Formats: sequence, C-alpha cells, structure tokens
Amino acid sequence: MAKISVLIPVYNAEKYILRLLTSLEKQTFKDFDIILVNDGSTDNSLNIITNYISNSNLDIKIINQRNEGAAGARQTAFNNSQSPYIVFLDSDDYVDPNYLEVLIRTIEETKTNICISRICYHPTHFSLIGVKNANIKGSYDLLYDKEMLPIMQCITTAKIYKRENVLLPDKTFNGNEDLSINHLNYTLARHISFTNETSYHYLPNNNGLTARVTTGYNYDKILKTFIPLTKLKANFIEYNMLDTYYLELEAIFIRFIFQRITDIILKEKNPKKSSELISLLLSYLEYHFPSWKNNKYYLSNYNHSDLPDRLYCLGTNYYLKRHDIKVENISEKEVLKRYKKYNN
Repeated sequence: MAKISVLIPVYNAEKYILRLLTSLEKQTFKDFDIILVNDGSTDNSLNIITNYISNSNLDIKIINQRNEGAAGARQTAFNNSQSPYIVFLDSDDYVDPNYLEVLIRTIEETKTNICISRICYHPTHFSLIGVKNANIKGSYDLLYDKEMLPIMQCITTAKIYKRENVLLPDKTFNGNEDLSINHLNYTLARHISFTNETSYHYLPNNNGLTARVTTGYNYDKILKTFIPLTKLKANFIEYNMLDTYYLELEAIFIRFIFQRITDIILKEKNPKKSSELISLLLSYLEYHFPSWKNNKYYLSNYNHSDLPDRLYCLGTNYYLKRHDIKVENISEKEVLKRYKKYNN
C-alpha cells in the first residue's frame, strides 16, 4: 500500500491532464499511487490517460463513471483509495516537483491532521501571478488560533490530509461544493500546518467548473454562493460548533458576499440595478448575521488575509460609503426570489 493516494477527478481535461501527470512523474517523493476518476468525459481525456499509462512507471488506477461532478468524482476516488494520507488534485492544475515530499514531511513533523501548501494562481489575462498562503507557515490549533480560520481557502486541493480527517461535501452539490464543508473540516481536524516551501499551481480554465461558479453575479452564480454558505452554517450548527466559531464563520460569510459585490461593482453598468443587487446581497448577509458590521475581522479589513480578500473588503467599503444602499429585513428565500427577478 502506498503512503499517499493522489485523487484526481477528470472531466474533459484533454488540454491539461498530461501537464498534471508529468508534474507527478517528476515528484521527488515516490511512495504514492494515483486514482483517476473519469467523470463522464466526452473529449479525448480517457485515451490520453490510457496512452500515458502504457509508457509510465506511475501507479495509476482509472475508474470510469457517469458524470457526477467534482464532488461525486472525489468521493468515488476516496472510496477506492487505501493510503493513510490523501492528496486531491484538479486535472487542469499541476504541482512542484517537491510537492508531495514537503507536504508529507511537514504533516509528520508537526503532528498535524491537515497540511496546506502555498497556492500560485496564474491568471490568463494578467501578467502578475497571485500567490495565496505565501507568508503562512508553522502549525496551529484552531481551537485557540481561531483567527486563522477566516483567511483559509475553502478549496479541497493544495493540501494533504490524514485519511481520517477527510470530510467531503454532499456529492449532489453542483459547483462551489468545497465552500459548504471545508471550513468545518478544518475546525474538526483542529491541528493544521502550513508550508511555503512548495506550491500548488492553479491555472484558470474558462471551461472548468471552478471558473463557472466562483466568478460573476448572475442568479445561478449567486445561488452557488448562497447554497454552500447556508449549508456551511447548518453544518456548524449540526456539529455544535457555531457558538465556538461564530465570529469566524461570520467573517467567512462577509468575505464571500463581498467577492460577489465586487463583481457587481466592477461589471454592472446600470447604477440602479447595481444598487438593487448589492442591497439583496447585504440583506442575505444581515439575515444570517445581523451584527456583521461589528465583526472584528471585517473592521480590521482582513489585515491578515491574502491581498485579494483585503481588496474585496476595501473596495466594497469604499463603494458603500458613497452610495445609500438599503438593507431589508427579509428572508433568504425572499432575497433569492427578488434577485432572480432583477437579474433576468
């Protein structure tokens, strides 16, 4: 049995999968196997993978299934793995040659349950490379180091897990599913470490699931923010963790709602419509967290967060100070009903 299982959902990744497999071929740590789940691809992904395996020394298993989305494919991969350590990768990304070596060394030396790597975002339309977790290292106990929770990324990739600390979202989620569960998973794992010695490289794929659900502000994309956020809060309640991490969860809600507000500010040209949509997003936030304006992380402008999150906060606050935005005392259901009407 390999020490690490690398789990990869694959859906129409013919342009990218060889880059990822090549980066795994170059790993300095060798005691790992790979489980690829072909999630109903309709392109040439399966043939490319099959041809690659015939000329590779990597231990790769392929599982074919009908399309269930990333959450379902990851669940299938995990159910077919046996290793004590788990790493999730996305098929359109790649990792540094020392990625697995650094992660396994760090998680074992720190005796933590999850170890998180630096993430390099390579935008397609900008020359700058965004880096997240760049300045974070060491280990933390999230019961006492609660301030770490709001700045942690919600993605399942870019980390290594002890097997018993893998908590996956409901596979019926269709987009942004990581947001529904991962911050709860961090608190349940409790002991978390970071390393900035190696990087997970994220390359935006305009046809990929992440790009389709994590940017923009139309009704469908707002729905894919509201549903996982609401589920995340319900999960904290179910595990009796809401009181313990109330301010931190509130800060996470603010962070993601402000991202969507930023999309509206930058892209909506109709001032009246822009105000109406922002009003509804703030009403959703106030429905779940009526005192969010007093949140200590918000008041500090997320000064310990990565630059994009600080900019979301600063830009939204700048806009709100210059516009009279009405916030209504209405339910989440009513917010969505009105948002759909405004955004048709």
